[in-house]
Amino acid sequence: MATSKITIVHDEVRNFVVNLTGLGDTLGQENKLIKVPQRAKIHYIDFTVTGGYVNLYWGALDPVLIGSLSNYQDIDYRRMGGLKNPTDGNTILLSTVGFSIGSSYNIMISMVKKKHKKVYP
Repeated sequence: MATSKITIVHDEVRNFVVNLTGLGDTLGQENKLIKVPQRAKIHYIDFTVTGGYVNLYWGALDPVLIGSLSNYQDIDYRRMGGLKNPTDGNTILLSTVGFSIGSSYNIMISMVKKKHKKVYP
């Protein structure tokens, strides 16, 4: 997997949206770290994955599985208040499994940043 792209769609005070795209042009697999706001919650993931799986993990050193993505789907975590990051880190690890020439992924992750408490003197 040599052709991949990370695009920050929105990075505002409250919201953060990132689009991840990749196209398999070799028989190798891809492992990529994506920087995200620290302690942000995932509101939803909208994805299309063809020709394999994409595993998303919180963190890099001791990763915690977010989900294993294949085919196409929208996963909405808003009813449960968002999917919280248990690692307290600021990275998501993307790892492809079973990708070959012509495999592809397009993943949109919408996150909400944690509110910062006001500190009064």
